[in-house]
Amino acid sequence: MLRKALDTNIIVYSLLEDHPASQVCDALIRSGRYDFHTTPLTPFEVYFALRRAYSIPKEEASEKALSLFDSPLTFAEIGTEDARTALKRCVAHDLDANDSLLIQACLRSNIPSLTTDDKRLLKASEENGILPQTPIEEEHRKKMRQWEADNLPPSGLPRLLRSIHSWLEDTNTEIAREFLDATKGLRGLPL
Repeated sequence: MLRKALDTNIIVYSLLEDHPASQVCDALIRSGRYDFHTTPLTPFEVYFALRRAYSIPKEEASEKALSLFDSPLTFAEIGTEDARTALKRCVAHDLDANDSLLIQACLRSNIPSLTTDDKRLLKASEENGILPQTPIEEEHRKKMRQWEADNLPPSGLPRLLRSIHSWLEDTNTEIAREFLDATKGLRGLPL
């Protein structure tokens, strides 16, 4: 079985039942052709992506993220020197922490390939001698843009207001209703 690093976004897409990239990402993960490796930070990223970007309820997002620890994923051990090297790479390539740690895991463990849909991570992987791969083709990408336009609030203030409203719903439903009214359906700041 070929060893391959797996980025958070591929896992997240596979967990979203109605997402246009769900089937192709899930098929890749379940293909049985790869021994997938990731970092212990990946389940955290999965949880926060499901909550913040896709507004999945806390319990469902938590259950999905925690299930990764019982999956066939192999979690890389992250030591101090790996973290130090990864941090330097974050600065040099403008990468997120987990992305740089994935590259570090590949380099330390001789994992030849990394699967992601993050263009910056694909480029950095290639620059570090790691074969980048994405299962998402242009037809998926077009459908993804349309799905996101239909299902996610626009970035910026509406997305931020939605996150605040989601938190309020978990904390105080009465205030959440008032917040929804005050923001005119999460379209503007309360006056």
